[in-house]
Amino acid sequence: MTRTQVLPAPAPPVLRPPVHDGELPESCPLPALPDPAFDRFARLARTGLGVPLSLVSLVSQDGQVVPGAAGLPEEQAHVRRHDLRHSVCQTVVRAGRTVAHADVRVVPELDGVPAPGLGLVAYLGAPLRDASGRPVGALCAIDTRVHPWSADEVELLEELATAASSELALRQLLQERRSVVATLQEGMVDRVPSPPGLEVRVRSVPGLDGERVGGDWYDVVVGGDEVAGRFGRVGCLPALTAPCAGPRGAGPEGLVLVLGDVMGHDARASAVMGQLRAMTRTTAWSFPAEGPADVLGRVDRAMAGLGVTSMATCVVARVEEGERGGRRLRWTSAGHPPPVVVLPDGTAEVLPQRPGVPLGVMPEVQRVDSVVDLPAGSVALLYSDGLVERRGRCITESLHLLAEAAGRWAGRPLAELVDGVVREMLGDVGVDDTRDDVALLAVRVLP
Repeated sequence: MTRTQVLPAPAPPVLRPPVHDGELPESCPLPALPDPAFDRFARLARTGLGVPLSLVSLVSQDGQVVPGAAGLPEEQAHVRRHDLRHSVCQTVVRAGRTVAHADVRVVPELDGVPAPGLGLVAYLGAPLRDASGRPVGALCAIDTRVHPWSADEVELLEELATAASSELALRQLLQERRSVVATLQEGMVDRVPSPPGLEVRVRSVPGLDGERVGGDWYDVVVGGDEVAGRFGRVGCLPALTAPCAGPRGAGPEGLVLVLGDVMGHDARASAVMGQLRAMTRTTAWSFPAEGPADVLGRVDRAMAGLGVTSMATCVVARVEEGERGGRRLRWTSAGHPPPVVVLPDGTAEVLPQRPGVPLGVMPEVQRVDSVVDLPAGSVALLYSDGLVERRGRCITESLHLLAEAAGRWAGRPLAELVDGVVREMLGDVGVDDTRDDVALLAVRVLP
């Protein structure tokens, strides 16, 4: 009679102690879809052990998913979710260690368990562990004949399982990081106020390279009695701002728009993004008489004083009352692409601006505001460089294409204009390009 072998577990892929209580996880860390990386682990196991079938399976209370497989019959290759009733891999997860059966037919507790159609006779499974060290699945080798597994075969499978576990842990940690960044970016503008006489719209599109996390941010800051009455005392957050000792309608006169980008694509860039967004917002609110150049100057000096060593580009623009009525746009740029103004007749212009030094480089640099009139019906656009930067194309050409696209949508509702411009500008992105995150912030002067 063939005996069941229970072998010691391999070392976990992380230094934290493994978490294991014998129960199945509540959910699987990967979807029920083929995954090239885990298909490769299955192929390596199949080849290395000389078996007809190998699987990378993840088990939860809801069932079993198979992100990696090598040797599945063609009619079953696309099926990557299975019922627990036919899962031998769940015994590996419950045991928390490598399990070997030379012949599953003589194992009473596995009677009727193996999935029909696979011809499973011999089974060897090594545990896959998540980022916490908990067993969540198995890398298994399956033979259609009786197969007493040798120590060398067990060692090989366990080594591959350790590598696959490291891949799984990295996926989980990256997903956790993406979730944090997404939460930060979603919270950047929890409400986009449109003060009287103006309409504001925002459009953001995540980047194509899922391995990168961004440092883009945008913000809308509005002062005055109207906004205070509708939204409460905007900006009066004790942890972030100076005490609101002024009147109920404190804050900047007019509408302040901010769009910036911290250099880098990692968790640190995202953390700095949160800092700079808070600093810029607080400064714009706390010094309402100062123009955008003064706001960026204060932020730059604060970065130096607080030891924020990252570099960032940023544009700050304020829509304010003109000298003879109407509106005008006052703006300054710290190394960021210039705003675009679209007139009601479809004329669109990339605003000329003096070259600006990015934040975090020369905190004492003298920054200067530029001013342009905004007639009724016109639109001002701020945007991230992901909208215009393309491999093999100069930025001047991209800015010209952006102005042309904006002009074509001039007479449409602002929401359609924003979506149309983004769609046109991203329409030429190739499948192999690694486009950055995209943000577009638009304000229209209402008639």
